[in-house]
Amino acid sequence: MTVLAVFAALAGCSPDRKGLPELAEVQGTVTLDGSALGDAVVEFVPLEAGRNCSGKTTSSGQYRLAFTSDVAGAPPGEYQVRITSFFAKKEYNEKGIEIPFVEKIPAKYNSKTTLTASVKSGKNEINFELLSK
Repeated sequence: MTVLAVFAALAGCSPDRKGLPELAEVQGTVTLDGSALGDAVVEFVPLEAGRNCSGKTTSSGQYRLAFTSDVAGAPPGEYQVRITSFFAKKEYNEKGIEIPFVEKIPAKYNSKTTLTASVKSGKNEINFELLSK
């Protein structure tokens, strides 16, 4: 296989970026009361028209925003930020009955968020240090 054929094959494996806006890399860490917040969804909602971008935190609280399911990043701009544990793994009691969901993150960070962020061109590290009270 020629080098040109290898590059052509690899190009076919990457997401089609045609028609996408400029995207900046956005990643960071989320903590709650100083501890890593895993299994939370971080959602950036543009203050102007546009698509929401989101990412899920790892067990170490790290997240990376995605513009679509297969394209990372967020357009530069100003955002309102929501962080929720709503999509965390379901929990069950000892009898196997699902425990009703209780949001562990205060409303001031999700349904009544006061969080904002500014995304610049290039790489962005945006950390959130949340407090339960």
